[in-house]
Amino acid sequence: MRYSKGCHTTFHHRYHLVWASKYRYKVLIGDVRLRVREIIRQVCAEMGVTIINGALSRDHVHMFVEIPPHVSVSDFVRRAKGRSSRKIQQEFEHIRKRYWGQRFRGRGYFSTTAGNITEDVIGFGTDGIWVSYAKGIGSFTNPSFDLADFGQATGWSGDMSYHREIADMNNDGLADIVGFGSAGVYIAVNAGEYLL
Repeated sequence: MRYSKGCHTTFHHRYHLVWASKYRYKVLIGDVRLRVREIIRQVCAEMGVTIINGALSRDHVHMFVEIPPHVSVSDFVRRAKGRSSRKIQQEFEHIRKRYWGQRFRGRGYFSTTAGNITEDVIGFGTDGIWVSYAKGIGSFTNPSFDLADFGQATGWSGDMSYHREIADMNNDGLADIVGFGSAGVYIAVNAGEYLL
């Protein structure tokens, strides 16, 4: 994992964003699709947003982006949707007619953050740590038992009394486990081969 840097900041803010065309009409095809992509790229360049991955379907836009801390997600989406809607209607008469001169983007958008530690699913079971590893295609491996510690059987709990968290404690981009016990803080550092 690489962090991005600004003048006075180091950050890793990644968002998955989705917005649809109004009425889910399948209008993002041909030249319209290419022009929308170009407009969104221009907005990203102006605002310092990095496109990590993206897809234009026929009725919606899917983006995985890194947005710097001084730009709010809503400002970026507002500008990308607004500019693309206005310019597409100015440049493509068939879109302007289909939407009666109104915006061709649906209201609202979907947004979720992407964690900076791992895409794997980590679970704290009674006997220890279980992990389902991301395959990178939207699915996961079957859960495997990875560590016989930090489980409820060894005195850890899900409430705040003996709490456990996932964090990158040594800035190596790997998920480490932090446990807050009665005698102090316990850390299991990721060795790199497996979760722990």
